[in-house]
Amino acid sequence: MFGQALALAEKPIFRNCLVAMRPKTTRKDLPSRHDIEVYIHNEFVDWLKMLKTEIIVSKALFLQVF
Repeated sequence: MFGQALALAEKPIFRNCLVAMRPKTTRKDLPSRHDIEVYIHNEFVDWLKMLKTEIIVSKALFLQVF
């Protein structure tokens, strides 16, 4: 199902909508399925790093209180 959602990036109708919103858009400016996968992956990795930092800080604060 996830792959189907990302396949939208390759559909001509979706790409035409993007060009209609920004008429000066070139083909290289349009996101590909790969671009979207990489973006989502990188955002998830960054979120996990932030979460890990928050957990470590929370644990340290918890240990200081008790």
